[in-house]
Parts: sequence; C-alpha cells; structure tokens
Amino acid sequence: PPTHWLPNRSRFAGRGQQVRIATDASSDTLSKGAMCFVASNGDYQLRTRMTKAGTDELELETITLALKYALKNGFERVIIESDSVAALEAVDNILAGGRGAKSRRTWRGVSSGARSRFQQAWRDFNKQGKATIGRVLGHAGDPLNHAADRIAYLGLRASNFPEKESRATAWKEIDNILRQLPGKLAR
Repeated sequence: PPTHWLPNRSRFAGRGQQVRIATDASSDTLSKGAMCFVASNGDYQLRTRMTKAGTDELELETITLALKYALKNGFERVIIESDSVAALEAVDNILAGGRGAKSRRTWRGVSSGARSRFQQAWRDFNKQGKATIGRVLGHAGDPLNHAADRIAYLGLRASNFPEKESRATAWKEIDNILRQLPGKLAR
C-alpha cells in the first residue's frame, strides 16, 4: 500500500541521574518501518521512515536512538530494554568485537551501517555515563515495553492513511498510551 505520510513525534523533557528505556520497532519489510522508545520519565520518540529493513535492524536502530537520547539529556546511567533477541545478539556481538559484526555487509539481517551507528552511540554515551542493555519479555505486561510496542505499531499503521485523516487520531492515541503508564514511570 502507498505511504501517505510518515508520522514522527517526540517529547524530551526529562533530565536526571538515571533512566530506564524500553525500545521496540515495527516493519512491513516492504517499504516502511517504525521505531519507538519510551523512557521511565515519560519521554518518548517515534520515528517512521521509508525502508526495506527488517524489524531486527530497526530494533537495533531504536536502541541507538535511546543511547543518543540519554547522551543528549545528560543521564549518568541508562538501562535500555528490548524484547528483540536478534537485536540483543547483535549488541553482544558488536560489544564483544565479533568478526561477524565487522566483516560482513549484513549480520543476521542487520546492516553494517546500523551496527556502526550503534557502536558509535555506545562509545559516545559511555564517555559520559554507564549504559546497560538487556532483555525484557515482550507482551508480558511490562508497561514501558507495552507502550513502546503500541506506539511503534501505531506509527506504522498511521502511515497507511492520508495525514489529514489520521494525524490527530494518532497523536491522541499516543497521548492515551502514555497516560496509561504507572505514575512513577511517567515522572
């Protein structure tokens, strides 16, 4: 289906010592993808773009966005959680200096460009603070993961309709998703 518009939205208000961030992505693997992270302080970022990249690569790109957000906002500690086993395997391989992460154009469906952007963001953040990246079970009730999943999917679906028809509804739904976060997470 044709892409009518690509919703991109973010809210960056938080600063602090530590932040927990859930990441997720959604892709139609034909023409577009959506990436979203939601932070424990209520900040979030949704990015959609024209791409043939699969969900695994977009999941790694979302982790990269989260690291850049944490750096820009001066956090000393960031805990990033993903439900993507493939993205986490790519992270482990990159951080271990694995041959596969450097020597091939793609490694398990993740491009060398995505791996390089992650590696740079990792280095940049770790000059300022300490980052931990781990797994959260998807669709298991974690409120941040659930919010990131819903917003990424919403962004992907919204692009199937004309902007005039879907923009207000998409933004309203994102606000509703974020309002459902437990109070201590959204502060």
